[in-house]
Amino acid sequence: MNGLTATIESLWAGLFRGKAENTKYAGEQHEQFGIVIARTLALFHEQMHTRMLLANDAYFKGDYAKAIAHWQILLESPRQAINERAINNAILKAQSQAGAVSSG
Repeated sequence: MNGLTATIESLWAGLFRGKAENTKYAGEQHEQFGIVIARTLALFHEQMHTRMLLANDAYFKGDYAKAIAHWQILLESPRQAINERAINNAILKAQSQAGAVSSG
C-alpha cells in the first residue's frame, strides 16, 4: 500500500467511524463528507471509489451530466483497472434518462 492510498483510506475510515458513532449530527457529517471528498480528489483526481460514489449520487439525483462527467474521468484514467463496459453502459443509460427528462 503506497502513502497516497493509505492517506485516502485513513480519510474515509475517519469519516465513516465518526458517522457511525454520532448519526444525530447529520449536517456536520455531511460537511465532513464533502471535506473528505475534496481532499481525496485533491490527492488523486481519478480515485475510482470516490468518482463512482459521486457519479452514482449525481445519477440518482437526476444530474445525469454530472454523473457522466465523473464516469468519463474514470474511463480516461490510465492508472485504474475498471469495468469499462459497465461504465459505458451507465453512461448510455444516463444519456437516455437525460433525453427522456429533456423531452418529457
